Amino acid sequence: MRRGGSPATAFRVTLLVLCSVLSVLSDERTFAALPIALLAAFAFASERVAPVRRHPVLAAIAEALFIGATVAVTGGAQSPMLPYLLAPGLAMGLSGTWRQVVVTTVAAAAGLLGGRAIQELRDETPRFFAGDDFAVTAGQWVLLGLAFGLIAGWAQRLVVQESPDIADRYGEARRLLEQLRGVTRRLPGGLDVSSSADALLERCAEVAPYNRAAVLVRPGNGALVPAAVRGTQRVPWRAPLSEPGPLQRAWDSREPLVDRRKPDTHGRRQGSSLAVLPLATGDEPFGLLILEAYDEAAFDRVALELLRQEAVEGALRLETALLFDEVRSTVTVEERDRLARDMHDGVAQELAFVGYQLDDLRIRASKVDAGLAESMSEVRKGLTSLISDIRLSITDLKTSISNDRGLGAAITGYLRAVGSGQQVVVHVSLKESTFRLAGDQEVLLFQIAQVVAQDVRRSGQARNLWVTLDVDPPSARLVVEHDGGDGAVDQLHLNDYAEHLTRLGGELRVRLRQDGGIRVEAVLEGGHGGDQRPAGR
Repeated sequence: MRRGGSPATAFRVTLLVLCSVLSVLSDERTFAALPIALLAAFAFASERVAPVRRHPVLAAIAEALFIGATVAVTGGAQSPMLPYLLAPGLAMGLSGTWRQVVVTTVAAAAGLLGGRAIQELRDETPRFFAGDDFAVTAGQWVLLGLAFGLIAGWAQRLVVQESPDIADRYGEARRLLEQLRGVTRRLPGGLDVSSSADALLERCAEVAPYNRAAVLVRPGNGALVPAAVRGTQRVPWRAPLSEPGPLQRAWDSREPLVDRRKPDTHGRRQGSSLAVLPLATGDEPFGLLILEAYDEAAFDRVALELLRQEAVEGALRLETALLFDEVRSTVTVEERDRLARDMHDGVAQELAFVGYQLDDLRIRASKVDAGLAESMSEVRKGLTSLISDIRLSITDLKTSISNDRGLGAAITGYLRAVGSGQQVVVHVSLKESTFRLAGDQEVLLFQIAQVVAQDVRRSGQARNLWVTLDVDPPSARLVVEHDGGDGAVDQLHLNDYAEHLTRLGGELRVRLRQDGGIRVEAVLEGGHGGDQRPAGR
């Protein structure tokens, strides 16, 4: 049950003011003053007194009985308290059910009848409701109170349905997450985008043989990402979002198509067929299923229909996995932002204040003891270095991969922050495709670049930092090296990153440079071998 609260109390106060005005204008003003005072006390108790708040139904029934009897003994049809008959029903409409509104209305009618019966028995010549308008007037006000209560309850339910409170929203989120956990455990491929895309290509191979294939998906509103590639280590087709071709036509038309090419008469190009099927669960596509066979007669009408059915089934799985991945990424980014904000507003600010205090003490100490001042200067340098490391950690948390921020932009922004205030020349070479790597691959490569850049900052010996990034999804190559003195191969502690890269089908190579420093190379070889030639379409 929901408590009416302030709206019901405001309505009670308004009616009491109206009844007070009417009592001043009537002949019953002296006798009506006491009921008005008691009802005002009840209005206060309904908001402030715990026992009354814990039992709103009993309180409303008692209020209805009291106001019904009060109306009967303060003038009947001419009573100044008649408008207050609307209050109990409306209070129950805001806080209870329609049945409780009816019970409260019946209680008000019982109070009217009881009060009038007592009034009749006190008269020397009882009239038993004859000769005046009491029954009609009181009945009208009682029915009006019932209508007010029912309308208030209906409006309250509409408001609750349209604007659920925070507790209801969290409860609904919890129930949905519990359902998601149960459903995920029963899914054959879970909610992994790559696994779902590989399974789709596997099913398509059983329907129609192909030589090269890929599943391209678009997380959010960003660039297309190859979720799975077979028969090639790069995406050989033109980007459908920016370059004309069969991929763009399928994307724009939302219809599957087959593009056939005959072999060159005197050239090297052999005949081929390209089937492109949009992946969509609504009006807008979120990806493409692309199959290429070196046979110009491949993908006939029957095969295309079977592929379309596989694409429809696979689209639901893929979009569900993408939604789950988006939720997970959003939570991660929000948590990183919160940690960065807390570190900046907390420990970083406190340490900066301690640094100012040390500067003041150092100046004072220099006038008394030069040795003490020198020692304090060393402490201040250490504190400055610590603050710088904390600020770099804050930059680590704020700099992340997102739908609108790719790997190259993230690395460039981070290197700019690392090189700030350092005597290091940063050399950056970026070559990125119009396609993007999968999110976990981009994050891993970015973290490897972070580790090497942090080593440059900590050592303070490097004068040059070279970063080379070549991205041609699903393949990529990242090389980060510096000339920071004689180090050890294992000084960067990259074992965990190497294992993760191996699980993604890549390799991490770490070696020392001949002229000092260290070289780290991360290579991702996507796809499964095959033809690397561009498709030309």
